[in-house]
Amino acid sequence: MPCRRLKIDVEAYLKDVLCRIGKLEGAELDALLPDQWLAANPGALLKQRTAESQAAIKRKRQRRLERRSMSANPMTSQP
Repeated sequence: MPCRRLKIDVEAYLKDVLCRIGKLEGAELDALLPDQWLAANPGALLKQRTAESQAAIKRKRQRRLERRSMSANPMTSQP
């Protein structure tokens, strides 16, 4: 899963991964995957991205409700 979707500070993630990647063995490389890395580094979670995502979800739900109400009452949706 990409860093953006997980709301990870990409700069901190890349800096850490690039420093550690040469020192790890094959089985340890899974720790550098974004979801596992975030579990080990919870301070890298971006708070503003979380707020933005919640606002987008709220807008999407509102638009969906409006479309459903218009399709349920097609006669009332015309001006």
